Amino acid sequence: MTAGERTYKLGVNVKSFSCAIIAWTAETILNLEVKIIFLKNIVSAFFDIVNFLILVRILVSFFPINPYGNPFLANVVRFFYQLTEPFLAPFRSLVPPLRVGVGGYLDFSPILALIVLRLLKGLLLGLL
Repeated sequence: MTAGERTYKLGVNVKSFSCAIIAWTAETILNLEVKIIFLKNIVSAFFDIVNFLILVRILVSFFPINPYGNPFLANVVRFFYQLTEPFLAPFRSLVPPLRVGVGGYLDFSPILALIVLRLLKGLLLGLL
């Protein structure tokens, strides 16, 4: 036994016990940091996917899609609309589409949704 070590009645070496506690604490903190990084990656991926889906919907809205022409293409477009509508509907109720010309509409809800989603992503990642 060296000068810095003490052994008590149960035969526990204080220095080795302290090292074990420090190692366990460091491992626990490391595991917690890994879990937080994983959670941040999941949150970031979710927001990135939603942003991508909204951008695809914006791009698709510029092209006229005939539902009777190509059923596969119509189903893909319908799929994107069904995925993004739950995110866009609240914004569309706040900012209704603007009528442009005779039969066109300009919808600002996807732009507003992208801005709000970007802010929420930053806020959530900042809190984690």
